[in-house]
Amino acid sequence: IRVYGVYEKLDERIAHYLTASTPPQLFELVFVRLETDFENMRSGFVGDTLALLWVSRRGLSESELVEILDLPHNIWYPFYLAVSEAVVSKAGYLSFFHDYMRQAVETRYLKRYNHYHKYRDMQIKYFMSEKCTDKNRICEEVP
Repeated sequence: IRVYGVYEKLDERIAHYLTASTPPQLFELVFVRLETDFENMRSGFVGDTLALLWVSRRGLSESELVEILDLPHNIWYPFYLAVSEAVVSKAGYLSFFHDYMRQAVETRYLKRYNHYHKYRDMQIKYFMSEKCTDKNRICEEVP
């Protein structure tokens, strides 16, 4: 809401978010907004990014996410700024600030299409590739 661009429709937008009956449902409405704002740059980008964070064991660094998804920085940074208050960096690894967001990601991007293995495989492929040279990270993220 803090970056909603049409002041005259702000009340309408607030009412839309208030239709959520649970915090995870509110996050899903926020994801729809993020998809509207960012998926014109790359289809599936929002879901791919959030699902990768969900399946990671310790979280992912910005550089790991950018490399796994092969993202240009002009796509990553605006998105990261938009979600920066909903993710937390612990020792340089991004993860969800609240479990409600984690639940919403699972419902919207993983359960719906049963994509758990798809995103886990993307991570494993990255960590087993030449791009990842940190042996500790391989041990943390690869089963």
